[in-house]
Amino acid sequence: MNDDQLLDVAAVSALLRCSKAKVWQLIAHGEIESLTIGRARRVRESELHAYLARRAAFEAQSRTNSGTPHGSGPQGTLPNEEADPVSQTIGVGSEVRRGGGEPNQA
Repeated sequence: MNDDQLLDVAAVSALLRCSKAKVWQLIAHGEIESLTIGRARRVRESELHAYLARRAAFEAQSRTNSGTPHGSGPQGTLPNEEADPVSQTIGVGSEVRRGGGEPNQA
């Protein structure tokens, strides 16, 4: 049997230094594989390392292909990771702006 440690969402969040909501999002989008034991969600330590390796390889490939520095532009997302509409939506009264563009016309 594998000696992989099972991590809860809070532990994954602490290791990645991100919010638990972001970890749940990564799990929901299939970026991090997880398993359910009863009502608890767990991530294998090896899966977390695999995710980080995939992420690093993707970002290195993006920098090589685009010629832009790390962290700039839309290449910061993985191929099957969709843009997060919540972080791109700014509500202003009844107007909604997406990605800093012009207000949507209703």
